[in-house]
Amino acid sequence: MRTILFPLVVLLVSLGVGAPYAQLLTGVSTGSKSKDPALERFARQFEVAFNKKDAAAVALLYVEDAVLMPPNVPLVRGRQAIQAFFTKEFEQGITDLRLTAIESSTSGQTGFDAGTSDVQIRAARPSQLTTLGVGGPSPAVRAQGKYVTIYKRVGPDWKIAFDIFNEDKATQ
Repeated sequence: MRTILFPLVVLLVSLGVGAPYAQLLTGVSTGSKSKDPALERFARQFEVAFNKKDAAAVALLYVEDAVLMPPNVPLVRGRQAIQAFFTKEFEQGITDLRLTAIESSTSGQTGFDAGTSDVQIRAARPSQLTTLGVGGPSPAVRAQGKYVTIYKRVGPDWKIAFDIFNEDKATQ
């Protein structure tokens, strides 16, 4: 098996398309991950709209029939439903999003981005009574997670077609 695997890995890597497959087959990385500059700019644009809590601006970054796949809730289909989802998230105190791409790439009319996220969560409502007998602001919690986003080119722009994310354990 090893004698067949090595020539296959060499062939795939030499063709310039095989590094991910080579790593998958062997478990050995063949180099650093690439990050597409256009998708890096898109991520900064997404962060700005998100951190302004502008659900309409965030939703405009999705194609009309996009699918958002957040954790622990059903799929969110369509730009209007995605805007409603983010409106609710912002009302609940989600802010200060930071995206870090691990790898991103575009080819023709499609692209992908995979990475990690970091966001602050602060409940919008005051917490229960404190020891002084008065309600106080809920403590901020940082939540880290992972995401994969699939893009479609719409005219000259990239838009999100599919977006899935999940969270690691939140920290205070």
